[in-house]
Amino acid sequence: MGNTLRICAVVGAVANLAPMPRAQATSVQAMFENYGLIGAWAFDCRQPASEQNPYIFYRVVDPEHVARETQNGLGGRVLAGIADFLVESNPNEVVILVKTERGRSNLTVRLERKRMRTFQSTRDTGEKVIVNGRFAGRELETLWYSKCPADTAPTR
Repeated sequence: MGNTLRICAVVGAVANLAPMPRAQATSVQAMFENYGLIGAWAFDCRQPASEQNPYIFYRVVDPEHVARETQNGLGGRVLAGIADFLVESNPNEVVILVKTERGRSNLTVRLERKRMRTFQSTRDTGEKVIVNGRFAGRELETLWYSKCPADTAPTR
C-alpha cells in the first residue's frame, strides 16, 4: 500500500510539471501584478534617488514582458532589463528572469508586505552575484526596498 501512495504522489508531481496550454497560462504582466511588483521601489521613497538610495522600477511593456530599471540619481539609469518570466519558488518568494546588456540573470526576490529584497542572483554565465542575501565576495547584506506610492518618482 505504501508503494501505491508513493507512485500516486510521483505521478501527481510529474503532472504538475507538464506545461500548461498557452490559453490557460498566466501572463508575465499578471504575475508581476499579482505579487504587487509593478511600480517604484526604494530604500526611502521620500528621498531622491542616489547611490545610497537607488530606485528600482518595474513597468509593463506588454503582457509577456516587464521592464526592470535601476536608477541611482547620478546619471539616471544604472541597469535596465526586460523580465520575461516570474514564478513563485516558495511562499513569499519569486524567481524573476531578466535580460540586460550583461546577459540573462535570475533573481530570487523575497517579498514581505510592501517590501522586497533580492536574496539570490546568478548570471547566465554561472556567476553568483548575490548568495543568501549577501553580495558575493563581500559581506555586505542586501537591503529591503519599500514599495513607493504610485505618484512617487525619484528626483535627481
